[in-house]
Amino acid sequence: MEYDNIGPFEVSSLLGEGSFGKVYLCNLNGRLYSIKCIERDKIEMHPRYQQMMDRERQILFKLSKLNSPYISKVYTPEETHLEDSYDTSYLVFDYYNGGDILSTIQTYKNIDEKVVQHLTRQLVEGICLLHDNNIVHRDLKPANVMLHFDAGKNKKDLLNATVKITDFGFARELKEDDFAQSILGTPFY
Repeated sequence: MEYDNIGPFEVSSLLGEGSFGKVYLCNLNGRLYSIKCIERDKIEMHPRYQQMMDRERQILFKLSKLNSPYISKVYTPEETHLEDSYDTSYLVFDYYNGGDILSTIQTYKNIDEKVVQHLTRQLVEGICLLHDNNIVHRDLKPANVMLHFDAGKNKKDLLNATVKITDFGFARELKEDDFAQSILGTPFY
């Protein structure tokens, strides 16, 4: 699954890959996006993963309507003019240019307390929004929290960064009096 174009998007580079697909950095009219390309045949072989992918999509679309500055934005097929194909499902996100928190910790090692407070406040606000909407993430870890710097902001000054909670693959919406009893996510976290 290698692309020059994904629908109307021009592929710039591969950002990463997982068990079920790849994520590409793409350009559309001068704006950058991340497109998650999920191989349907790999998902369809595992009904549980198909259910999780469908749930992730539903949660992401619900959260995107809230326009939180701290939760990753996903675009509907109507907004992007990119429909799923017979062999691939697509999720189109804004591109976040600061990498993930895990990489930031590894790069900076000692992070100033003011920066930690700045990033933690945003993360807590994002989590509160999730919980206010009865959504539990269930895989919150440094690799699933991205940073973004607005154009013209110094990327070396982490006080300019905005936190973006990503990867809602294990997320679940809880109904009233509902409990999430299964153990999911990354065991270390």
